[in-house]
Parts: sequence; structure tokens; C-alpha cells
Amino acid sequence: MSKRFKNKVGDVFEIPLENSEIGYGRILIVDYPILFCEFYSITPSQKYTVEELKGMDTILSIWCSNHGLSKGEWNVIGNIPLEGEVKLPCFWKKDVFNPNKILLVPGEYFMKENEEAYSIETTEENKGDSQPYGVFGHDAVKIRYAHELKSNK
Repeated sequence: MSKRFKNKVGDVFEIPLENSEIGYGRILIVDYPILFCEFYSITPSQKYTVEELKGMDTILSIWCSNHGLSKGEWNVIGNIPLEGEVKLPCFWKKDVFNPNKILLVPGEYFMKENEEAYSIETTEENKGDSQPYGVFGHDAVKIRYAHELKSNK
């Protein structure tokens, strides 16, 4: 029997990082069993309330599995309702055959059958605020989020 996913759009959650630090994210889209989440630009050694997170900048928006929430490793602490529609960012990925080649995929074509037709070649320097491509597992989310927090100090 399948367990129902009880979380919803707008749910804010704590995500444990290394060295007892905590990060925070919010569900923007539920496409069970994957979620599109944003992760806040915070000081991971501090604890935050949902009220403090409202209106705070984010540094990462990615697709990820629901495993962190469904297994209780990420704890929901409240809900910040969405205002308006979610606009998916461009995603970047490296070409399989040429790792120096970077492709941008517009968000609306992410994981679509013909996404390659809409990919745009770019360079590392010109990725802008595009986000990493793919669906991240809960451990990969922690690694990427910690990397972004350290890079944005």
C-alpha cells in the first residue's frame, strides 16, 4: 500500500546540514514523488522562525525527491502561502560528450521530451542565476545547498 504524501505547497522545512547547522527550504510545486523547492539564503548557525523567513532571499531553487520529508529527515515548521504562479528558472547542465560545454534549459522545458531543441549553449561565466539541472536526492540537496551557502558568504 502506498503512503500518501501529506505535505503541501508553501510548507517551510528545516534541513539538517553538517556540523549541527540548519538550512531552510519551502515547497513551491508538488509533482509527487518530486518537489520543486526553494532554499533560503541564511546564516546556517542561526535558528529562524517562519515569520523571519518570509520575504527572505533564496539562493537555490531545484527539483528534488520527497524523501527528506517523507522519511522525517526534513521537518516542516510552518507554511508560507505562495503569491502568484511559480516561474521555473533556467537550468544548466554540462554536455555529456564535452564537459566544457554548458547548456541552459528554460524551466518550462525541464524534463520534457524535446528539451534539447530548446537548450542554449553558454559558458560557466554566463550561467547567470540559472540553477543546477536534474532531480536531486535528499542527500544531494544538502550537499548543493551547503555549497551555495558557502559560496554566497
